[in-house]
Amino acid sequence: MEGSTPTPHIPVIEGVDLLAIFERFGVGDLVGMEGTEDRVIELSPRSDVVCPMHGLRLVPDACRSCRFLAGEAA
Repeated sequence: MEGSTPTPHIPVIEGVDLLAIFERFGVGDLVGMEGTEDRVIELSPRSDVVCPMHGLRLVPDACRSCRFLAGEAA
């Protein structure tokens, strides 16, 4: 889909299932669904807080992690 977030490179860490962690915390939970990637919040390049999937480009309607970092979820 045009404008959609590319599938992230998920690093392999021995003994850790990052896909399960991403699923548990909603990282990218709605990525690819129509209309969920229109609203974007750009963080400062100096930020040391990032979404594991989107980095400094938060997409709060498509990702629970981004919603949390944008202050929109508890």
